[in-house]
Amino acid sequence: MKQILFLIVLLFSITASRAQNWTVQNFDSSQYFNKVKFESALKGYAIGLYGLVMKTSDGGLSWNLINAGTSNNCRAVACPAVDTAYICTSPHTIVKTTDGGSHWVAVNPSTTNLLNGMCFFNTSTGYAVGQNGAILKTTNGGASWSAQTSGTQVSLISVYFPARDTGYVSGEYGKFLRTTDGGATWTDKSIVTDGYLRSIVFTSALKGFVIGELASWGTIYSTANGGTNWSAQNLTSNYLYDLCFPDAQTGYAIGGYGDVFKTVNGGGTWKSNVIGIGSYRQCNGIFFTDADTGIVVAAYGTIMRTTNGAGFAPSAIAGKSPESGDLQIVPNPATDYITITTPGQPAGITLSIVDMSGRELLSQVVREPATRVYTGSFPGGVYAVRLTGPGMVKVARLVKL
Repeated sequence: MKQILFLIVLLFSITASRAQNWTVQNFDSSQYFNKVKFESALKGYAIGLYGLVMKTSDGGLSWNLINAGTSNNCRAVACPAVDTAYICTSPHTIVKTTDGGSHWVAVNPSTTNLLNGMCFFNTSTGYAVGQNGAILKTTNGGASWSAQTSGTQVSLISVYFPARDTGYVSGEYGKFLRTTDGGATWTDKSIVTDGYLRSIVFTSALKGFVIGELASWGTIYSTANGGTNWSAQNLTSNYLYDLCFPDAQTGYAIGGYGDVFKTVNGGGTWKSNVIGIGSYRQCNGIFFTDADTGIVVAAYGTIMRTTNGAGFAPSAIAGKSPESGDLQIVPNPATDYITITTPGQPAGITLSIVDMSGRELLSQVVREPATRVYTGSFPGGVYAVRLTGPGMVKVARLVKL
């Protein structure tokens, strides 16, 4: 019983300490945020459903609701320069400001396709992507747009240009495209054939990362040669939704239910943490203005801010890969069944699941690397999954919907 109480205290203390690394700057259950971008260390925009646009001028300490002249769902935002921003809204509208959000004008592409993503290399040259393989380009700040030939009919979701002529686009069914001539031609460099690749970041013309909602769950794919070859790292049993690299070595990824991941060696290794506040709601966007100061936006109108690098100790990240013996739970959050994998652990260890009152709901000896457990009878809530054996104790959090 003492061990169970210790386990519960440990989980709550971890959650509390992690919560101290983030502060809630906005909370309104009637709102829903999709993305966040900053044009400088102080000025940024958070966007969401039904024309929701909020602006900060003090680095995210306070946020003010502004009128961007739309009631449509805001899906992407680009901030190529101070006081200049573009917001992509459904179904196929783009609005622009050049005075820091005081006034907005429509710079609409001539398309009937739903637009999902957008990026601007500078104040003049930008790209928008959407349904039916749509890729649109402007070279005059949105005054006019030209359609490009993508070679695909799938829905495209994200676009990123690390250089003037070199760019990348991702979409559904694992579609990934590359151009080296400013979009005149696109080459298929697709990674997988399932799911949605939702966010791209390149730290150079050739080195980049992409994440999304995939059958492989929380996997981050990286390339060092412009997408010719890819390597995969599985970080979590939840989906990943957004990426941000404030510099070439420091990067962050955000997943559903408050999972935050950080690298300090250019994506070589990643360390996980949990926001702690609002961590059981979907987190959709992340942006860091420097290696330590960042913003996360989420469902229920939640904006969270950190100034200490999300609370990661450098010694806990550098040079450390995910351990082969880590306790992994899929899916998580769960409904009826979960699969608990214990790679690299000896046979004969004990697996137990404990609720927050200390009641043990399951205890069994694990003899295989993967164990399927029925959780349909568990009430909704948070549980501790514990793996014990000679000289080892591993604990993971399970969310039951």
